[in-house]
Amino acid sequence: LAPAYVSKTFDCLSDLLGWRHVTVGVHNAQGNGVVERKNAVLAHIFKISRGSILNDSDLLLWLSVAEMSINQVQRQGSGQPGDCSCAHERLYGESPRRHICTSPEVNIDNLNEE
Repeated sequence: LAPAYVSKTFDCLSDLLGWRHVTVGVHNAQGNGVVERKNAVLAHIFKISRGSILNDSDLLLWLSVAEMSINQVQRQGSGQPGDCSCAHERLYGESPRRHICTSPEVNIDNLNEE
């Protein structure tokens, strides 16, 4: 693989956090597509957050929004039915897009009877 361009800012950040930059090649185009999709989601989040980060709490808010968005990006499974999930589903066993019932007349017992 050819050497990758690493900005001085990223290089300093990786030194500060003890990260080691490793250049790898993906084994298939699908793997590259997943990474590019996540990059597009992050770019969108950072674009809409521009100008609204005024202090550390704003930064934490936008980083949590970015993390939540990345965790909800769908991944392609093995091709088996129901094997297409996101990080949230694999970690918690339920979809973050699941309908949440907010009606006061419906309780958990009524839901189990249906």
